[in-house]
Amino acid sequence: MMLARVLSKIYKKEEDGIILVDPSGQKYIVGNPRPEKPITLKLLKKSLETKLVLFPEIAFPEAYMNEELIIENASLREFILGFVKNLGRTEISTPSLILKKTYDIWRTLTNFNFPGRSKKNVE
Repeated sequence: MMLARVLSKIYKKEEDGIILVDPSGQKYIVGNPRPEKPITLKLLKKSLETKLVLFPEIAFPEAYMNEELIIENASLREFILGFVKNLGRTEISTPSLILKKTYDIWRTLTNFNFPGRSKKNVE
């Protein structure tokens, strides 16, 4: 499972980890989950794996709100705090990095305030 490989690169701290369950019921151990009541992330749709790898910032909240994934033995807050603690300041995947850089360049180009435009804004 591609998502399990991506998450394995993120969960590198010794005390953190999750169990990822795909729609067919196959379990993947990611990192080092706690022995008692490990955090379990269940995916309920097969197409969700690809979406989470390509566009995690958009796909994860949508899937959670649409109940396409379930977090067991932890709250959403606990799951996100553990994930962010392991992630740090790096990007989740290359497509995510490319999308973010493209968006940053687009914002820079479209939000640049030229002198002519600034005079019109003041008037």
